[in-house]
Amino acid sequence: MSNQSIVFTNMMAKHYIIEHVIISPINKEKGVVVVSSTEEEQEALILRIFAIEFDHEADSYVTTSELEAFSFDDQEFGKKFIDHLPNMSAIELMFAMNNFHKKHILQ
Repeated sequence: MSNQSIVFTNMMAKHYIIEHVIISPINKEKGVVVVSSTEEEQEALILRIFAIEFDHEADSYVTTSELEAFSFDDQEFGKKFIDHLPNMSAIELMFAMNNFHKKHILQ
């Protein structure tokens, strides 16, 4: 499992930029990939988090389902959120998923 490539559909590869890949420290065959929208006409930054699992036949990770989506009107704050996401506590993530004081998460 030394190869950490991720298989995306053509649509996903065309519309998203990979921001982070987080592999579970407990089960190296599971993780998440965080992607952002690449559509320039959008003013908001759209982030999507997809579950990934390692496929031994493909020797790469494959996306299995979308877990969550976030929208940020303030793109600079959205980029800070992306950077903080791998270190976020479960409580911070639950607050963010419920749109509860997003700006307080990074304080």
